[in-house]
Amino acid sequence: MDFEKKFDVSAKDPHHYVGNFPLTKSFPSSPGVYGGNIAGQALLVAMKSAPEGFTPHSLHSYFVRSCTDKIPVEWTVDEISNGRSFCNRNVRGIQNGRICYSANISLAKKNSLKDAQLAHQRYLEEKKKKEENGDDDDDDDDDDDDDDAAEKPFYFQTPLPKWLQTTKIEDMDDNDVAKDRFIYHKIPRQMVSLEMTKEEESVPPVDRQLSYYVRLGNGDIKLSSLQAQFVGLVVISDCIISTRLARILRVSSVDMQDPAHYFGISLDHVMYFHDTDFDCTEWMGYGMRVLRMQNDRFLMEAQMYNKKGEHVVTILQEVLAKLHGLEATAKL
Repeated sequence: MDFEKKFDVSAKDPHHYVGNFPLTKSFPSSPGVYGGNIAGQALLVAMKSAPEGFTPHSLHSYFVRSCTDKIPVEWTVDEISNGRSFCNRNVRGIQNGRICYSANISLAKKNSLKDAQLAHQRYLEEKKKKEENGDDDDDDDDDDDDDDAAEKPFYFQTPLPKWLQTTKIEDMDDNDVAKDRFIYHKIPRQMVSLEMTKEEESVPPVDRQLSYYVRLGNGDIKLSSLQAQFVGLVVISDCIISTRLARILRVSSVDMQDPAHYFGISLDHVMYFHDTDFDCTEWMGYGMRVLRMQNDRFLMEAQMYNKKGEHVVTILQEVLAKLHGLEATAKL
């Protein structure tokens, strides 16, 4: 089925939507619908309910209970705020009368570094033209120029992970284990080899970063809108993040090629969208690490990068994990 068609929703009224089709699981044996699919459709609902020109800049969400793949998700939307620069939505996914997913989503009018740079460049050109034409004056009451000049973009970012800087993408292994969800990966060999990465044992687990490339489709998907791009971005953001704890801990008794070797379920999914300059159908860099493990829960942090290597998304996710003794041989 076409990606956009699969995720589209119908509006029953301005505050109620329903998915046109049921969402799908990660694997047939999974207890419920894939989290990235749920979060992606929730983001679509928030965008459809927002004024024109607003795009997401953050998503804070909880997986309350498993969603079934037998029926579509119904969505209710509360308009928390509607401002000139920001608007906020509370979106809840409901099945059989019970909430299965809850998200607070904030959208912004300005979320493009490229647009901000172009606007500042236009200001400089207009100012120069005025000066050349003798139109510049010293009117103390006119501080518009100072206000515009202050809007020059200031920014810094997390650099592209080391593996992605030093390994050519064509030298990475193809991975299509998630192709039924339209998700494809390019995996550096370091990701699945403890032998190639022995230097990790001299640093604590929180400093061991894993990285790879991910994209929506295998070059066969063309998305029609920025809204669809955001949905696709969320879908691919959740694919591997909860399954790599044994690799972070360097547990040698498991097959690192295996997509899952312990019980783990995502409790939440948080995303910060730093820019609109991305194409989720092209290879996007992904770097991830574990920040904390306690009480059978581990907290993951990840960054996503566009094709220019610019950091465009930050992800946080807490996972409930039962390692069933794997931790006994962990390298801490």
